[in-house]
Amino acid sequence: MGNPALCKQLPSGNTLRVWRDECPESPREAWDNIGELFGWHRRYRSPDNTDGKSLFAILNEYVARPVEGVKYGDDPDMSLEDCGISAMDAIRLANDGGKVHVLPVFMFDHSGAWYSHGLERSINCRDSGLFGIHLVKREKLFKERSEETFHSLSRRLKDVEDRDGTEFLDKYRDQGVSAENWRDKAAEIMAEELRTYGHYVMGDVWRYDISDPKTGDEIDGCSGFYGEIDECGIEENFAKADHLPEGKRISDLPGANVCPCCGRA
Repeated sequence: MGNPALCKQLPSGNTLRVWRDECPESPREAWDNIGELFGWHRRYRSPDNTDGKSLFAILNEYVARPVEGVKYGDDPDMSLEDCGISAMDAIRLANDGGKVHVLPVFMFDHSGAWYSHGLERSINCRDSGLFGIHLVKREKLFKERSEETFHSLSRRLKDVEDRDGTEFLDKYRDQGVSAENWRDKAAEIMAEELRTYGHYVMGDVWRYDISDPKTGDEIDGCSGFYGEIDECGIEENFAKADHLPEGKRISDLPGANVCPCCGRA
């Protein structure tokens, strides 16, 4: 199991330990994502299942025909790959079709994998290149995040004491999608999804447990926190469970820099 990444003493006297999650779930499999994230690489699996399709085959249905400058001959339904266009041109054509927002995904592969979006190459070095595509379907985005959807949720929660539901509305109230902003909203969603997947690939996934230092019995615990320890949501989870005084952080607690397991600073 190894050593905890963080070991602190809570105001209650109980011991908090934060561990790197050794068996994390992929956020592409465990979460309900709006975007679809596909990759093609000889050493890395695709985040979402491609069903054996190429980049061109996936984008083919979103491209309006005919494509200017392409000679179809006797086959007006010729695939993008057979048309001889580049992957970046296929992405631009899919975006022009208006049914989907697509961004290329670049990967920097050196002692780990770092991912980024962009319409031009984001990282210029020999260890980087096009990994795949990330897309959000316009129809799905409007279904999940339209202003009408939030108004409906607001009415349903109006007379109900539902803290989680209220927090959901507060978080996403300003993210209602409209015809004017749907591509911007799609890009924001994809940025968060790709950031989370990158944390998963690099092993930045955490869990914590709270135990009685006298008996060693576990009192509470939770897993599935993606990102840096101080930014992954663990402290917010503590606050909800009343493990921390309101407005306090772990680093603010008396003796927070002393490990109760070994007594070392």
